[in-house]
Order: sequence, then structure tokens, then C-alpha cells
Amino acid sequence: MKSLTRGIVAALRLAMGKYGTHLAVNGSDFFKDRVARAAAHSTFAVRFTDATVEARRERYAQAFSQQSVQAPSPVQRPASAQGWPPSDAPRGRRTATDRAIDAYLAERNRTRERIRDMLPHRRFEARDVGPHPFAGLRTIDGIELALIHHHHDIVVVGIDARTAQRLTRVKVGESIQVRESGSIRIGKGRRL
Repeated sequence: MKSLTRGIVAALRLAMGKYGTHLAVNGSDFFKDRVARAAAHSTFAVRFTDATVEARRERYAQAFSQQSVQAPSPVQRPASAQGWPPSDAPRGRRTATDRAIDAYLAERNRTRERIRDMLPHRRFEARDVGPHPFAGLRTIDGIELALIHHHHDIVVVGIDARTAQRLTRVKVGESIQVRESGSIRIGKGRRL
């Protein structure tokens, strides 16, 4: 991914963290096109208030989706690293965990458009390290996902089956420790 696109993706992450998933874009047509392309490429659950920018994002997302159908199957990362760091790879090179997280995020954020008091959901990032309340487990296409309550968001991280089994004993709201690697600790420092 080129540095301009990486910069736009980073700016989108910050904007989504601050303003939510419906964003306005100001700038030249070229810049708006780059933002739409970067948003589609990153698969963020973002929508744009400008109908032209949103239409461009949808076209790019469809094009990237068609490319991913023809791509070879991805190489799986080790279970301990699934979900982190977030993949900046094109959709066709994403792992099964990345695709499960993307599918879950898209579904939850679509639901959030109808149910406004639902917290926004997003992918695990470096800023999510530390103690946070556990928010639940989900299984999407056989992939285990942990949900973590982080300030005004629900953060989604891919986990292995062993970690998911241990998290079944953790109550929603109980504090868990999230490490930079995406590993999770509960209670008195027991690593999951």
C-alpha cells in the first residue's frame, strides 16, 4: 500500500474513532477519490455523507471484492497472532480471521444504523492495549472472536479455540487485560 493510501487509512481510523462511521470529506475531487478508494480497500465500516464519495467507495469495494474471489487462499497466521496486527493487505490476501472480523463488523455496524444506541464496533488496534471490560464471544464462519468494551466502542479481536474456551468462564463486564500482541489475560495475570 502506498504511503498516501496508508496516511488516508490512518486518518480514516482517527476520524472514525472521533466522529463515528458516517464521515464528511472535504477537498479536491482527486482527494475525495483517494479517500473513497482507501476506505474500500481497508474494508472499514465507514459511510460518507457526500453521495458522490459514497458511490465511489461502493464501486471500489465491489471491484476489490471481485478481485478477492479470484485470489489464492491466504496463508494463516499463527493462532496467537490472529486479528493483530490489523491487516493492511488487499481483501484477497486476508486471513480467514480477517474476513470473519470484517463480516462481523459490517453486520454490526449495519444494525447500528437502525439501532442508534448500539455502540460502534471496530477492529483491535494498538490503542486498545490495557485492561478493559469483557463484552462477549462470537463465532463467525467457525472463527472465534472476542469482544472488548473500550470507552465508547466494542473492539473485536480474533482468538484461538483454546482462548475462546477459557473466556466462556469470564463474565461480561469482568476486566481482562489485552496485550499488544492481541493476547488476553484474565484474573491474576493468567494468560489465555
